[in-house]
Amino acid sequence: MDIILPEPGASGEDETFERIWQIRDDIVRRVWGNFNEVYVQRDTAAENGAYIYLTEIPPEAQVIPAQHWTYVTGGLSLPWTADLSPVNVDDYSVTNDQITAEQLAAAAVQGIDLSGQGFEVVLNTPAEAPWAVDLLHNIGTYVLNTGDGFASGHRVPLNGPIIRDSDSELQVLLFAPPSDRAPLFRLPSGFVQWLVAIGITLDEWEYAQREGSAALVAALRENGVGDLTDPQRRSIFV
Repeated sequence: MDIILPEPGASGEDETFERIWQIRDDIVRRVWGNFNEVYVQRDTAAENGAYIYLTEIPPEAQVIPAQHWTYVTGGLSLPWTADLSPVNVDDYSVTNDQITAEQLAAAAVQGIDLSGQGFEVVLNTPAEAPWAVDLLHNIGTYVLNTGDGFASGHRVPLNGPIIRDSDSELQVLLFAPPSDRAPLFRLPSGFVQWLVAIGITLDEWEYAQREGSAALVAALRENGVGDLTDPQRRSIFV
């Protein structure tokens, strides 16, 4: 399915928004992989017209060779309501879109600008996963409608299995920076963070409540879970 961009208008801000959108999708291709499938549900757009779309990246299209599928939200980092009149897209350097944490901290001292909500969510699955599209769409729609964002270390209970009406033990999402690539990138409209959503079990959630999210992320990686959300896996503490 093709993404439907806003119709160009007389305003230069319309063209700037389109350029930012295209740059954002080019970054996804260079950081995560090429995508052919795009899932769009514009019927749930927020009052300001903002909506979520999902890009699906199969194993053979991954930038870093892998056997998993990757799903990436779109729309959360787009500057739907920002004043884009001061933004000069021609000054943007595509060779400098990956930003380190140190650079981000330095920019914060000078008053950093975030693009849109300031993050996009990534979900890695062992197989093609229509449920991942629904899950990320619901998360993104919630953010756009409420303005409530997520950050690294946040834990979100799903009030049931990650796949509805299944026996999956994964019932909570843990947000973490990616383990194998830069966690931040820059758009002409501001900075954006990649947040990987990792499905965790209830006892893993309890561990994170006691020891902290960073400790759980380390334990997941030590036990081979990494950034993967596999609905069939058991708890690492079994």
